[in-house]
Amino acid sequence: MEDLSGRMTNDVDFSKGYSVDVVKRIIRSIVGYQSAQLSAEKKFAVSDKTVVHEALKSMAVHCIGALAEKEWLPKDGDKRRDLLSFISSVEKLQDEYPDFAKSLPLTHCNLWPNNMLFEKIKDNPDGELLAIVDWQCASIGNALLDVSSAIGVCLSPENRREHEEELVEFYRTEMENRKDRFTENTDFDKDPVFKMYRESLKWAALQLVFTAVFNPSADQPEEG
Repeated sequence: MEDLSGRMTNDVDFSKGYSVDVVKRIIRSIVGYQSAQLSAEKKFAVSDKTVVHEALKSMAVHCIGALAEKEWLPKDGDKRRDLLSFISSVEKLQDEYPDFAKSLPLTHCNLWPNNMLFEKIKDNPDGELLAIVDWQCASIGNALLDVSSAIGVCLSPENRREHEEELVEFYRTEMENRKDRFTENTDFDKDPVFKMYRESLKWAALQLVFTAVFNPSADQPEEG
């Protein structure tokens, strides 16, 4: 395994969201590992989904407790109960496959800024995506989970609203252009792809809970 420590930088600032170009490069990486898995005769080994679900639920519950300790969230009451209920339901998104997914792609399932390494490049203040790490939650399933995380977590709300359709279409087109390599026929029609992206933004909301705890400078407590 290549040692990337000499190329990594901590100077890429997530606190205001990544640029659209950086998120597009993240999506291109998603396309890369999903199309590689869909093209392989021997599929990649991945984690058992039950283990993945329990790990994510445990992390989310920990994060809710941490947010309560920061007084960003009530320690009890309806808001906390609603969030815990949401976590229990959102994990099922891993098992909700869009109609177009005749063959199910690889999903990282934990694609948030702490799991992305960047390299500082001269004349490119945004940096270059060097690697995506922490693959122990990787699974086979919903193709749009990672895309929703890249867009919903890594962009500012303003940039997400302005560019999400462009970025989802970029993902869809890139996958469509590679489908002749896939071992099974898979179509990436616009309507089902966008529908599943919208649904999968719930997963991005869960990633934002993680970000608020582990990258506190990237988020602020909610007023009220």
